Amino acid sequence: MNYFRIKSKHLIGEMNMKRIILLLAVLLFSTVFRVAAEEVRPLSKPLIESFLVVSKDIGVLGQEYPELVKSTIGLNSENKSEVIKFLKASSAYPEIQKILKASVFTNLEDLFVFSERILAIGYYNKVYNSDSVSLFQTEKILQANLNNLRASNASETIISKAEKTLQYIGEQVKIVQQKLASISDEDKDFVIKNSAWLKQKFASKQ
Repeated sequence: MNYFRIKSKHLIGEMNMKRIILLLAVLLFSTVFRVAAEEVRPLSKPLIESFLVVSKDIGVLGQEYPELVKSTIGLNSENKSEVIKFLKASSAYPEIQKILKASVFTNLEDLFVFSERILAIGYYNKVYNSDSVSLFQTEKILQANLNNLRASNASETIISKAEKTLQYIGEQVKIVQQKLASISDEDKDFVIKNSAWLKQKFASKQ
């Protein structure tokens, strides 16, 4: 399970790592989690490059430490403190520490916090380039479809499926809105100035 992959159809791009990177990606679908972090550093290309290197290096550990994949089955991936506790207790943690020590990140908590920041600028970059409009349009289309199903007296089974789909998309829209609201003016300025670079950098990980 991939701990440091940023998972979403609506991000800058998907980081196609091993399953170990994926677990951190569920930050997108869970409640906002905040842990104590060091002073917020201005976004920069070197900082993001370091994040990508750490993500890839930790992802590779899944090949050497199969427990990181097998043991994550059933792990509550929405509980970031549980994820961090699991990583620290794993036999791979000494290697994870080496990877972090060679990077600009102090610890796993620091890395998790920065991951949320990356998710946020990912959303903003998509919106800035009008690439996320489809998500909001999809919600409207699904709502209209549900209204039509109800008006045409469709079966309860069909209506129920349509309601669940609309609910899921609605939750994703709220997440996007929350993430967009969390972005600082400085980070927005960085995205605008480096939009093409960000799209290329993350798209290359697909």
